Amino acid sequence: METITNSIEDSLIDSLNFKLSPGGSYLSNRKSSTWYAAGAQTYVSGTGARLVRIPITSSDSWLDPGSIRVVFTLTNNGTAAQILRPISGGWSFFRRARCLYNSAITDDIDMYHRTHEMMAILTSQSNRDNMDVEGFGYRYDDSTYYPSRNDFIGGAATASGQIGFGNITAGSSQTITFKPIFGIINQPKYLPLCFGNGMVFEFELVTSATDAVTAPNTNTTTPTNGFTSTNTSSSWQISDIRVVGDVVTLDSALQNSYAEYVLSGKALNISYNTYITMLQQTAVTTGNNNMAVNISRAVSKLKTLYFSFDNATPNLGTSSSNKDSIIKDFNNFVHPMGGTYNWQNEIEYTVQIGSKIMPEYPVRSLAQAFFELKKSLGIADSAYHSISIRQDQYYRDKFILGLDCERALGVSYTGLSTKSGDLMTIKCKIANGGAANIPVKLYITLNSDNILEIRDSGASVYD
Repeated sequence: METITNSIEDSLIDSLNFKLSPGGSYLSNRKSSTWYAAGAQTYVSGTGARLVRIPITSSDSWLDPGSIRVVFTLTNNGTAAQILRPISGGWSFFRRARCLYNSAITDDIDMYHRTHEMMAILTSQSNRDNMDVEGFGYRYDDSTYYPSRNDFIGGAATASGQIGFGNITAGSSQTITFKPIFGIINQPKYLPLCFGNGMVFEFELVTSATDAVTAPNTNTTTPTNGFTSTNTSSSWQISDIRVVGDVVTLDSALQNSYAEYVLSGKALNISYNTYITMLQQTAVTTGNNNMAVNISRAVSKLKTLYFSFDNATPNLGTSSSNKDSIIKDFNNFVHPMGGTYNWQNEIEYTVQIGSKIMPEYPVRSLAQAFFELKKSLGIADSAYHSISIRQDQYYRDKFILGLDCERALGVSYTGLSTKSGDLMTIKCKIANGGAANIPVKLYITLNSDNILEIRDSGASVYD
């Protein structure tokens, strides 16, 4: 031991190093800026314009991506006692989102609300609580409103006389914020808005007014204190939508050096990750527990593959369940067990890309599936990072599957390439002979390494 440790080179520890840390005198200014939507300023549920386009420009500044937030005001257009109850964060109102830098598409996320909800679920409970502070102050799956007894409180009046969770009364409004999951603004490099045409955020609103809020149950057998058309609003509008963020200005010497660098034909390269989400029908039938879905989307460096299931959308004309008023396409990640553990209905799955099978032996249990999910997030061995999913939620409606496709976990550009014509297939079945069927919808999300290249002639994205 002494022989080995005596050969170690000493260095001055930070506690005894009194040299001042490097400064940043080249930063001449920092300010908070606001960019408003172009075109329509008010977006009413179910009518009118559905595309929100927000240009983010500056003639001489660099954008700090960590400071970006989307802000909007949600108004309840219902009448009398109708209460508007948003289900989750601000992202739940948008079904597709795109980000463009100097006209190059850096992110294009279909089923945006489901993808954002999934990534929020895969963060810690404390982080989700912080999101609620920036959002509507609550979420549908908070333990206060969604206890482990597998039902929502929506069927009973609370002490305050309101129904279920949260509320915006008729004619009232609430202003909230959220950070988009665009990869280009979730990396640490400042983005030069001074080169070219800057950035543009595009958000497409959900198709139906009830896609993001609690829906009134039209079944006549629903209790009078349930989510009825009398006490539940599905009429809303979004206004004053904007992006806020900080920009920094460099001193003329450093700014000119970057300009000369780009004008000389060289490129600024920014590495980031993005999400690509697809929906496939599982094509299972009654009594058929086997599923094999082929995925045609190709990327150069696939980091992580996520997939999850959903059932058919509940019919509120025949359902008498208050839970069905809250279950949406974006927030339902179902397991065939449906909330009651049954070992016979464990899911077995593998993923095949070309000749490579991952993992080599199928995953056959919730426990291993959860471990693979944590490994895909890079937190499998961490005692300090966690996922907000409880066990009872995992076999009810938070069943998210993840698979790391990198040669070295967490190392950039070591992901699998699916651009050589190799077919990607997800194979899934009930593992232990149970009677349950695989749900009818399969959502697949690819997380890939991308590079944004900025030149004097424009910008390019390599995926």
